Amino acid sequence: MYPYNAQSAETKDEKGIIAAQNHVSSANSDDISRILDLLTSAVSAKEKAAEKYAQILDMIYSPKDRETVRSIYLEELRGKKLLEQIKSEIEEISNDHLTEETVETEKDETFPPEETGTLSGAFNGMITAEIESARFFRDLASVMEPYYSDYANTVLSIMNDDQNHAILDTMLYTQSMFSEQNS
Repeated sequence: MYPYNAQSAETKDEKGIIAAQNHVSSANSDDISRILDLLTSAVSAKEKAAEKYAQILDMIYSPKDRETVRSIYLEELRGKKLLEQIKSEIEEISNDHLTEETVETEKDETFPPEETGTLSGAFNGMITAEIESARFFRDLASVMEPYYSDYANTVLSIMNDDQNHAILDTMLYTQSMFSEQNS
């Protein structure tokens, strides 16, 4: 498990992941709205990733591989929960700064098409998705850094999870590919 929080529970008096800090008061409503829209996209991406891994779990018979995919699935759900919490806390902190205008969220192109056919195809699609997701979280962290540095650190931890998922997906892809060729 990765530390999603720079502060330990003993040093944190505030409730939630991290209390507001940095230059939040200098953030304009467009910046905050943009961050909230990106967080909405991130939550959606984590939900889709968890769904994909749940589908892949149904295709796996090896207990060791099932455990690996199950751990990835659980990390995706944990990442989703953390992002929802961050979004909620930023909304609470920023209510005074927000206007009714919001930036339109980009279409999520992160995940492969629904029809993957084979297990190796499913893992191959997830390798690309996890790499793109890691890039997205790196960019999200840099957008958040000036206003919410501790939240940005949490986002970077989620990015690290996605990088690790890409590595595990590559291993599982290779195993699946060889198994399919020998069948």
